[in-house]
Amino acid sequence: MKKLPFFLITLFILVSCTEEETGTEFASDTVVAVLEESGEAMVDDIIDIITSDGVESAFSFVEFMSESSEFGIGFRADTEKARILQIAQIFAQRPASRVSTEEPFTDFPTGIYNWSEQEGDFVFTEESNELILKFPVGESDSNNGVFTLSKLEFVNDYLPSKITMLLAVDGTPMVELDLVINWSANGYPEDGELYLFVNPFTLDVNYNLTDGLGTTASVTLSKGDELISAISLSTPTTSVFEDFPSEIEGSVQYRRIKIAGNVNLERFEEAFAGETDPNAYMDVFFYIDGDKVGEIVLILEEIEEGYDDYVPYIILNDGSEVALEEVLEPILEEIEIELEEIFM
Repeated sequence: MKKLPFFLITLFILVSCTEEETGTEFASDTVVAVLEESGEAMVDDIIDIITSDGVESAFSFVEFMSESSEFGIGFRADTEKARILQIAQIFAQRPASRVSTEEPFTDFPTGIYNWSEQEGDFVFTEESNELILKFPVGESDSNNGVFTLSKLEFVNDYLPSKITMLLAVDGTPMVELDLVINWSANGYPEDGELYLFVNPFTLDVNYNLTDGLGTTASVTLSKGDELISAISLSTPTTSVFEDFPSEIEGSVQYRRIKIAGNVNLERFEEAFAGETDPNAYMDVFFYIDGDKVGEIVLILEEIEEGYDDYVPYIILNDGSEVALEEVLEPILEEIEIELEEIFM
């Protein structure tokens, strides 16, 4: 069985139905220029996100909580200190995992705590319905950073079901998180909503499979009123966690370009296994600025001596061809180089 090209694997994950606009003829060199332009924009967007005020503030909170969690006894009770340290681990030290404890995480402490340099600890200041931690950010001499945790609930003591939090610096919201997930008895997220604001970027995610009609998902990334990327997906499979989707339709858009269509995954996989043409089971189109400029097809080519594989192309409306891998590979390499320069 031939290996699926990397672009199609990504497409299966990301591709919602869309109206087919009237075909517009674009010259191949124009399409390549737009793809290269989009690649350069993607590099800039990634750098902007990584170096944004929101990410910088989040890193400051992570660093401060990681260092401060080893000190002090200034909480109202040992149990409250244990809970706050646990929360620090959830949001700072190991944000993707739940910290193991002997007692179930049924609630979280409330109150306002101010960091005291003299005490070397957070000191209880007053009552509150929320957990509010005030701490210095950067070289500030005052507690100009405020972490507010309004809601934190788990299912089975380790699956997060509700999280509402805010991180602000000098009164400006830097990071906001509002997460709601409904879990099945088997531990699968049946539906959920995520709102994440990392100043100045906003990520919205919606996912649903509880209506019994299939699975739908949508993701948008924006900067203020400017839409950067949008993804939508639907499949008749009622649980993509338990069953392999038989069919998928969707779209993925990044600024000026969009890929949209549908793929019969079941027949598509059979086509590869049976040495038949997989293009018969996919209708995927390429758009620029909302105009359909071509169709994405797989062409069997000799990759090296004795080895053939399918290569994704855009067949433009004028009949010319653009090899996607040839255009995307240098873009991906540029992204990798830029990321290495940032983190090295």
